[in-house]
Amino acid sequence: MRIGYTTGFLFGGNPEIWGYTGAELISFYIPSEWAEEKCYEYTGNNSYSITIDMIDAGPHHVYHASHGSKTVMYTSYGSNYTTGHIMAQENISNGHLPAIWNSISCWIGWLDGCECCGDAWLNSPNGGGFGAFNARYGWGSYVAGYGPSEVLSRYFYEEMWFNDDYQLGVAHLMASDMMCPFSEEIDDWCVKEYNLFGEPELPMWFIEASDLDVLHPASISEAGNVTVNVTSCGSDVSGARVCLQKGDWQTGEVYEVGLTDESGNATLYVSPATSGTISVVAWARDYISCQGSIDVAITGFEEGEGNPVFNNNLDSVYPNPATGSITIPFSLAAAGVAWVDIYDITGRIVTTLTAEEMTAGHHNLPWNLEDANGIAVPSGIYHVRISTGDWTGVTNLVIIR
Repeated sequence: MRIGYTTGFLFGGNPEIWGYTGAELISFYIPSEWAEEKCYEYTGNNSYSITIDMIDAGPHHVYHASHGSKTVMYTSYGSNYTTGHIMAQENISNGHLPAIWNSISCWIGWLDGCECCGDAWLNSPNGGGFGAFNARYGWGSYVAGYGPSEVLSRYFYEEMWFNDDYQLGVAHLMASDMMCPFSEEIDDWCVKEYNLFGEPELPMWFIEASDLDVLHPASISEAGNVTVNVTSCGSDVSGARVCLQKGDWQTGEVYEVGLTDESGNATLYVSPATSGTISVVAWARDYISCQGSIDVAITGFEEGEGNPVFNNNLDSVYPNPATGSITIPFSLAAAGVAWVDIYDITGRIVTTLTAEEMTAGHHNLPWNLEDANGIAVPSGIYHVRISTGDWTGVTNLVIIR
């Protein structure tokens, strides 16, 4: 686990005020088993290229203490980190997690405008992550490290490590709450303009995550209870969140969620109306989510001369993210020619997996993550597209090398 700091000169005085002071105060909260990369202009160790390399190396958290504007963050004299640099980051495609960024800079969270550093960080195609950014001005102090914006950022890590707030939005909100009641009007300003960019329910890892394993029925043919067992390294995992889903979570046939008991079991009742696939996802704090699937063969819905009725449907591919190979589960309402294509994020066809006559019903199509020339595709975001004469389905896939 890692945290990276990128800091620069803040303002003159006697003594001069530098951003690294606030970073060192945050460092107090970081466990000894975490690695820390300190990119400080004060020590001659910061520039936009140093910051880029630090982020591409995959920190779980980033703290930035320096000047900024809507599309630029200062790193050192004459060296600015821009929205263009953010959009080119590759920390995720390099195989790392999205990074969580906290910053005291002015204007970089200009969410009411058309472009800002926070938007770029959230939308970087191969990197970036989530973060908290000022919509207007960040505020420092002539007492180094104790400006209102610095204290607000530091409270985030206090909530995370001292109060065990592992959800991103909870830690962000409780850090703001620690500023209340406001001792000065400027504190009120800082809290109200410091906005979270990203999913509030995102669980933050505190330790190096372990793998989960799930055991469940391979198939079902009727409505009933489905028991999913969740383990890790041979031990039962209690309190894991298990989700069974078929179709859209709001309008689909199945969406059931439960927590595992002391034996690692969660039993959920499902009642699918058609054949297809139920996706199985297990999640637990500080574990890597595990995915599986259950084939559904419902034969009770008939028409005409007794043939089963199928729907066009593309389920989530698994595993996702993927490292070696994937399975693409889908159903076709009628027999006919089906095309299954893989696109990269630029819209270029990477490979066509099939373009042939297929039967109606459920299919599981494998892909070895190679392009049309048999070359392994690089890390990144890809789109799986299935099309027939009258239907098209698309889902996304993340590949990590």
